[in-house]
Amino acid sequence: MMALFASFFFALHFVHVEPVIWLSASADIFLGLFAILFFLGLKQERFIMALVSSILAILAKETGVFLVVLIFFFWKGRRTALLLIPFLLFLVLRIPAILAETGDSYSLRMGLNIFRNLGFFLSAMFFPLDYRAISDMPGTPLPAILAVLLGGVVCAILLVNRESRRMAIFSILLFLPFLFISGSGYRYLYLPSIFLSIALAQALKGKIVFIIPVSMLFFTVHTTLDWKKAATITESTSRYIEKSTCDCFSPENAPDSKGSAYVFRNGLTALIEIHGKRSEKGCTQLFAP
Repeated sequence: MMALFASFFFALHFVHVEPVIWLSASADIFLGLFAILFFLGLKQERFIMALVSSILAILAKETGVFLVVLIFFFWKGRRTALLLIPFLLFLVLRIPAILAETGDSYSLRMGLNIFRNLGFFLSAMFFPLDYRAISDMPGTPLPAILAVLLGGVVCAILLVNRESRRMAIFSILLFLPFLFISGSGYRYLYLPSIFLSIALAQALKGKIVFIIPVSMLFFTVHTTLDWKKAATITESTSRYIEKSTCDCFSPENAPDSKGSAYVFRNGLTALIEIHGKRSEKGCTQLFAP
């Protein structure tokens, strides 16, 4: 029953809408698959399986490197130490470039930003909360504050419960590195959601099998509708660019997102160029001011 509940929660979680619908986020699906295989390999002491899965997880998406924290919970001596090799190689090759990145959502940032990301993790694991609602502190709306507090209470309960404690710790540890970057989003919650699903199933012991999954389904449908509306806007914009006699368009005033669907942030300029036209300020505006 616990396995059934965990699978329902994971399958219906609104965090997973983006990787399924948005093609560029499909790497999260492969990362999740290899992360589960890596975890099973550690738990069952199948070290070859764990080693191959860790390499494939990192190749699928570089955030797979954070799976290294799981190794120390299943330490079995020299054989386990060999599993650190792909993670160490990645860190040696990639960390210098990460530290050099500035000015985007992947650059490092300290201070108040850490508490914003923590608040997002505590709330967005249970409610479809827009990260920008928290990033506007101190003007954070009351619903967002309540979501953070309630999410923190749930996480505390999972940590206190002996059955769910380890999986809750895994979920938190896999998100911790994201506390120190300048932005956040549902894509950072994919790995933590795997172990949070298991933790919830262990804590409830199958007693409330369908209440939480059904509520997750409601949020998932809402998020899916946002992506559908965003896709409609994108499609109509693409057709307009294609049929227009203008050869230059301005991406100014484009909406940053449609609800929880972030599809306009970086893609509009590329969409214009795909149709063989120029993207410059001062040209024909695609969106009214």
